[in-house]
Amino acid sequence: VVTLCLKVKNPTAPQWPTQGEAITMKLGNVGQQMRLDNGNLDDVAFDADMDHVKHPMYIRTPRFLMLDGKQSSPFPSDDNTVSISMRTNVPLLAACNVAVTVSGLQGTQTPFGPLNLTSAGPFDLTARFEPSFSLVQQLVADTDAGSDYDWTFMLQNIRTPDAVGNVMVEVSGIAIPARAVETHADVATGVTYCSQIQPPEPGCGHGTAVPVTVVESKFIVKKIGQSTPWPGATNTLTLT
Repeated sequence: VVTLCLKVKNPTAPQWPTQGEAITMKLGNVGQQMRLDNGNLDDVAFDADMDHVKHPMYIRTPRFLMLDGKQSSPFPSDDNTVSISMRTNVPLLAACNVAVTVSGLQGTQTPFGPLNLTSAGPFDLTARFEPSFSLVQQLVADTDAGSDYDWTFMLQNIRTPDAVGNVMVEVSGIAIPARAVETHADVATGVTYCSQIQPPEPGCGHGTAVPVTVVESKFIVKKIGQSTPWPGATNTLTLT
């Protein structure tokens, strides 16, 4: 038995074996089809089709397994910490010039240009906030397939509520198409005013954890009273 090991560098684009595709080995002028070893690999837990994982030059299609986002504050002009979490089915390799773009950040008045991440995870600490209201982050450390990675950045919310688009995340270098972030937290961490509203406002605060959601400014309490109705007396007016 002779075993030959060939070391190649996989392309960044996915590849799938063609139906009936065969690999042959020649000894002199005689060619013989090779039997493919389709036994399981150690890291294929996220493959939809396990039959091809050992087919030479099969390259898995990258995708998000999880993509979550939330914010700390929905208040106009407030500093707002946005948190993104992702999990992918393939490693993202810094050597492939991987960049992750978060788009749809129109609910902010943050100046365009360099923006420091408050926690960087596997990314460069300094990202770029572009006029398209997109934040571009460069990967500086390799990630593992199936592991969770988190990063946060601070934006300044707009002054008045506006229509908010979907916040999307996409990957270049090892391409993963844009996908909308999901928000599993219902109420932003900065929302505590709902308990003060009398009578209670149904649904108050719900949905405020969705990134770049800004709530409308309004009074939740508006009362006025006085200390005395007596003629000639000193009267204290109290506004709440």
